[in-house]
Amino acid sequence: GNDGEWAIAASVSFTAAILWLLVNNTENEKPKRALSAIPMKERVTQRGQKLTLKLSDGSRVHLNAQTKLVFPDYFSQAERAVTLVYGETFFEIAHDSKRPFLVRTRGAVMNVLGTSFNVHASDEDITIITLVDGKVNVNAAEGHTTLAPAAQAVVASNGEISVHEHVNVDALTSWKDNTLTFEHTTLAEAVRQLEDWYGVNITLTNTALRKCIITATFKDETLLNVLKSFHFMLGIQFRMNGKEVLIQGKGCTNGKPENL
Repeated sequence: GNDGEWAIAASVSFTAAILWLLVNNTENEKPKRALSAIPMKERVTQRGQKLTLKLSDGSRVHLNAQTKLVFPDYFSQAERAVTLVYGETFFEIAHDSKRPFLVRTRGAVMNVLGTSFNVHASDEDITIITLVDGKVNVNAAEGHTTLAPAAQAVVASNGEISVHEHVNVDALTSWKDNTLTFEHTTLAEAVRQLEDWYGVNITLTNTALRKCIITATFKDETLLNVLKSFHFMLGIQFRMNGKEVLIQGKGCTNGKPENL
């Protein structure tokens, strides 16, 4: 008799305790779930388009052409994190010693407090980080490094990091100030940048033109004026027809034009 009643009572109270734990733990989880459900936003720029964003913490992000950035509507109390899906961005991070700022690409994670730096995530899964001021910790599959100002880290597609000290930061970040900078740049690479910058398609009629070398700076300049400068520098001829541009010429040997 009594033993059986005790067993039933103990069993009921044990079940009640389990239910109490389940209900209360579920209640405790609700605020955490709400935190993780911060709405995400994305911004995408097309060819010929640039964009500047102000994030909820006061940080500013400049997006170059053909760039996609994903970021929360507002940052949690624990961290500030954004994802550069592809393209190029320049970050001006508001200092917050309690919340580090994380930038993620497919191959790397950058961790900063208050810093200005440029990140380029290429189609080949290569991430290039150029530090202007402050400090950036770069983490990748095959290691990590801490950058000093005017240094650049290149994270290869296999996760290995190589560091270049004392790069030309102004040349590498001038795009954010609407300045197009070519520093010992091949015409092949310059054409790719012009296509993104002005939203056009450029055809080189002679593949020997691809190796021509250009060093020049253009601020708030029209495509026509840039091409005119190329004409004087390289002796090229060009035709513009709407969004299509044709460049012709004899090409270059050792980077120098053959017909000048």
